[in-house]
Amino acid sequence: MQQGRKSTRPAAAHQVDRGSRQLCVLIAVSVRLYRDGLAEALSAHRRFRVEATAGDAADVVAASHRVQPDVVIVDVALVEALTVIRGLRDQSNCRRILAFAVGDHVDALIQYAKAGADGFFSL
Repeated sequence: MQQGRKSTRPAAAHQVDRGSRQLCVLIAVSVRLYRDGLAEALSAHRRFRVEATAGDAADVVAASHRVQPDVVIVDVALVEALTVIRGLRDQSNCRRILAFAVGDHVDALIQYAKAGADGFFSL
């Protein structure tokens, strides 16, 4: 690039504004080992603050009302996961919902998107 000219390329998506506030996260994963591991991994990053975790549908709804998260991560293996996502989508206090899977669940991607998930990731 020539000196004195600004780049027209957008900044990389992974760059975080140092003045940004932390994102409040609720983790809804049925398996305690995965739930605790995900909470620990996210908590290690300054951009995230894990406010609550839940192991079943009722706990997800209660925690969502209590902490009003920016992001909810919902395990697709959670009993009634689709119902939980639909319910969260109807709440105005939940900004983003991510469906989470351990293993290959690509076939589930469309149904979770239709239920209102903003994204889908698997390990």
